[in-house]
Amino acid sequence: MSRIDILAKLDQADEIFSLPETLLEVLQEVESDDWSSKSMAAIINRDSGLAAGVLRMANSSYYNRGSRISTVNRAVVVLGASMVKCLALSAAIFNPIDEIKRKLNFDIRSLYTHYLSTAVAARQLAEKCGFARTEEAFTAGLMHDLGMMYIIRVAPEEYVDLLGRYEAGEDLVKMERELFDTDHAEVGYLISRRWKLPAGIQNAIGNHHRLTSYDNFGTHEKLDQIVALANLINRHIFSSSGCYVEENIQQVANLRRVLDLDQDAITEINDKNLQETFRAAEQIGMEIGDPMTLLEKANRQIMRSYQTVESLFKERQELSRQIIEEGHKLGAMESKNIAVATLSHYINNAASAISGRIQIVEMLLKNDMIVDKQGKLTPALEVIDTSLKKILAVLAELKSLTSLDGVKFHNGSSTINIDENISQRIKTMKKVIC
Repeated sequence: MSRIDILAKLDQADEIFSLPETLLEVLQEVESDDWSSKSMAAIINRDSGLAAGVLRMANSSYYNRGSRISTVNRAVVVLGASMVKCLALSAAIFNPIDEIKRKLNFDIRSLYTHYLSTAVAARQLAEKCGFARTEEAFTAGLMHDLGMMYIIRVAPEEYVDLLGRYEAGEDLVKMERELFDTDHAEVGYLISRRWKLPAGIQNAIGNHHRLTSYDNFGTHEKLDQIVALANLINRHIFSSSGCYVEENIQQVANLRRVLDLDQDAITEINDKNLQETFRAAEQIGMEIGDPMTLLEKANRQIMRSYQTVESLFKERQELSRQIIEEGHKLGAMESKNIAVATLSHYINNAASAISGRIQIVEMLLKNDMIVDKQGKLTPALEVIDTSLKKILAVLAELKSLTSLDGVKFHNGSSTINIDENISQRIKTMKKVIC
């Protein structure tokens, strides 16, 4: 398919997304010079589903800071015209696409989970870096892949194929440009302009893949940076292939620095983001992936991380052998530190993934959302928790390898006896657990 095949239909975006007549009236009303919350509420009230969605969002913890809001008129006042427009559009755009699931065997809820988790992370990032318009950050995060939703409707078979290849590790934007001569960020920006969304949200949608180096951050607004970072730290929600890890780490580090955030802030968001995403999904009535599916995906991600760790260990051992043979101790030190930093990143991500899923399952058990008739789930969670502590023991050992001075070598050889050191840490940790 060429560029014209995708972009030529932008004028039909309303029909392609099947926007209801009520929503089209809302979009027109917002652009009117004499619109009012009363007239807006009168339009919304004609669509019971839209009215319920607006009230639900206005009463969610993301917007409501006071007493319960019981009328659409009051909800419009609280949310503001721009947010009502964006949320109304979201309700229409993020409906389950049963036809795609039935015909193409593709469950779009995994994408919805990524969109909502990006929105939740964007709001948290906004709070941490002092961006006052936190609700705008949430909405921009929710709408950041608007172009993806458009392309999957215009070319479903081709795009589902691209998503499968993306899951396997290929570059999605590169594939989009090769096939369509455009990408989902550009398409989303053009649609957001057509619908006259707030300028900040338009730019965040268009730029969320374009902030690739520290040098060009000065040309972008803070909301662009927030949404781009939220998207990066939630990339694993849909694609857990483990590819492009080094590039992803560098981009996260660059955006974190320009937003003046430390690594602890990113870790805190990662630790609670998935649980917050499920809470947000319930509050705004958005159907996303179920916890068990995400747990299975996390397990696959962890396995891929371990395979990568094993490969990196072998590469490090070979590199260390070559360096020692050449007598370059300084080079050995540098290569080891680079390897340790990379391995620490993988293990920390795996530990965070496990910890987050444990919290979700515990929450579901506590709220009787999971039936554990045989009583096997709680012991299983304890085993997972113990395994997590073992992973953290490995991470602690890796972080301790900051200098070759004082390191014990195995049987007088050039091999660092990592196995013995980790075994000792795990023994100590078992004593603490018991």
